[in-house]
Amino acid sequence: MSINPFDQFGPDYISSLNNSYRDAKIKTRSSGIVPEGKYQTIVTYIALKPSRVYQNELQLAMSFEILDGEYRGTSVMKYTPIIPENMERLKTDLYILGIDLEDDVTKLGDQSTIEMILDQIVDITVKHKAREKSDGVYQNIFINRSHGKPSGDFEETEDDDNPFGE
Repeated sequence: MSINPFDQFGPDYISSLNNSYRDAKIKTRSSGIVPEGKYQTIVTYIALKPSRVYQNELQLAMSFEILDGEYRGTSVMKYTPIIPENMERLKTDLYILGIDLEDDVTKLGDQSTIEMILDQIVDITVKHKAREKSDGVYQNIFINRSHGKPSGDFEETEDDDNPFGE
């Protein structure tokens, strides 16, 4: 039989925790369209996936979480088709991220390459383009600069958005 760790605390303390939990607001982080502009972000996701547009082709999907300002915590996605006519854009993005595939694009699928990209602090520019056949816009993400990964010796500040201090 397992013991609940909260059993070691008195009822007054537990009541106080429960009251605070009940009154706490849920802060949501969105994913989607943000205004055009420049944002400092962190790469939180990267994967090679089947393209949504090009048949039998791959695309590089990357998620960037905005680190400051009104849209802090919002994730934006960048999709780069891995097709011959798109190699210049792909190679430029990888160069900015400090990635050299040594003329072998298949190295993009290596776990070591993915790990080098994840968690990099990256400045991006968001531009919008109207959709031709429907309302709304396409959100284009341009990688401007990488600051690399955060070093382990930075001083953490209190973050109300993350009660676990991570």
